[in-house]
Amino acid sequence: MKAIASHKPAAIFEMTNGARFWWMLDAEQVRIDRMSESFSYEQIRRVTLLDSVDFGLKEWKCELGPLADELHAIKGLSVRVDRDISFQPALPENRALVLELSVESS
Repeated sequence: MKAIASHKPAAIFEMTNGARFWWMLDAEQVRIDRMSESFSYEQIRRVTLLDSVDFGLKEWKCELGPLADELHAIKGLSVRVDRDISFQPALPENRALVLELSVESS
C-alpha cells in the first residue's frame, strides 16, 4: 500500500463483502495491518488503479509505468494491465493496473 500511496493514483477498492468505492490513498492512512481506521487489508479483494479520472473540476492523473515496476517486485501480488474501466466517474478511454493477491500467497 505504501507504493500506491506514494504515487497517488485514483483507485477503486473492491472489498470481500462486495462493496466498491473510490479511495485516493495517502501515506498517512497506511498502517501495518490496515488502511486508516476503516478496514483491514484482509477485507480487500481487488484494487484497480487508473491512469486518469475526471472528477469534475479536478482531473486525477498518474503515470502507471513506474508504479507497475514497483508493484511487480512485490512477492505474492498479481498485477495485470486492463483498459477502458467504467466506474463513475471513470469512463473509457483509460488504462488501469488491477491488483490481487496471488492464489499461492492467500
